[in-house]
Amino acid sequence: MEQLYEEACKNGDIRGALAESFRFQKAFGRSSPDKLLTLDSTFRIASCSKLITSIAVMQCVEQGLVKLDEDVSPILHELKGIQILEGFNSVSGDPVLRRSDANITLRSGLGYDLFVPLLQQWRAYHHENVGIPASDFTRAYFLPLLFEPGQGWEYGPGIEWAGILIERLTGTNLQQYIQENIGEPLGLRNMTFHLEERPDIRQNLCHTSYRHAGGELDWTTEEILPDPIKESLGGVGIYSTALDYFAVLEAVLVGDERLLSGPATIDLLKPQLSSMSRQALNKIVQDLDRATGFGIPPGIEVDHSLAGIINVNSLDTGRRGGSVSWGGYPNLKWWVDRNAGLCGLYASQLHPPGDAKSVELYFRFQAEMYKRLHSTRGVEMGLGEQSYHS
Repeated sequence: MEQLYEEACKNGDIRGALAESFRFQKAFGRSSPDKLLTLDSTFRIASCSKLITSIAVMQCVEQGLVKLDEDVSPILHELKGIQILEGFNSVSGDPVLRRSDANITLRSGLGYDLFVPLLQQWRAYHHENVGIPASDFTRAYFLPLLFEPGQGWEYGPGIEWAGILIERLTGTNLQQYIQENIGEPLGLRNMTFHLEERPDIRQNLCHTSYRHAGGELDWTTEEILPDPIKESLGGVGIYSTALDYFAVLEAVLVGDERLLSGPATIDLLKPQLSSMSRQALNKIVQDLDRATGFGIPPGIEVDHSLAGIINVNSLDTGRRGGSVSWGGYPNLKWWVDRNAGLCGLYASQLHPPGDAKSVELYFRFQAEMYKRLHSTRGVEMGLGEQSYHS
């Protein structure tokens, strides 16, 4: 594996890589044109943020502050009476909307405009920009439902709204809540939503790269989120070192009760979809581009938990059926396999998402970790492997 990564850097397939597994640590390449990648490098973890906010939600459930299936619109009042967008009138061009008959719960029917053409059409109709706003998220990112909750599946901002729910339930901001209830118990010191408040984290921020259609890489100043940003966006907004994020993965792997009780961890990771939603998700992952973006090989049956996507079948890499995974926009991917006692992280800062070379390296890394796991009979539940790429 080490030779594979050395060659990938030499050939310009990736800018650099840092791998840690079985207490092996070695950095390859650079995090910027003039800086080496190190264990202290900061990553935009994007949608990897969702796992951390989902843990925070489950903590609120355990505290009795909210139930998974209760109507949250009295707290998230912006969503009260939200309508379902069915399409646009072919003659007038006006949106076709209908009333939702379901309660708005933590299992919403929202979608990201960035990935849903119907919502992009909605934005254009209202002369609005596509993408995450710098402020006023509840107003500027208010979008209609795409289906009745529980009757479909789409990649969307439900976790951002869940983060706002946490703030209103606890009377604090999400940054403070996560630091006090996840960061401090695990000893995390390099994780934030707000770089403007943490110059020590900002100074180690990796540059991003962009792969052109011909395969060549360029450094880029393109950012996923506005910086600075007003809100702490629980679905997309965290900056972190890979080491801090991996500590969260290990805690989930072993069921660390400093975060959640054993039953709550099981609830976090178990399948949650209705049959209609599961069918919709499996149809989406038949699209090769979206499947690879989710870190799922084609042809694998999937479900979804509160933490991430579930591969129902085992993978050729050795990852067991029932394991949970997710990722982040600039080609980050993580997995937790409690059946095998293994978790891993592949962290990159490469655009666009679903990069074929990054996906290949992620699966090669994953396969090597299972190979080493099986050849090391002394491995105990809780040993994790990491690889971080930039």
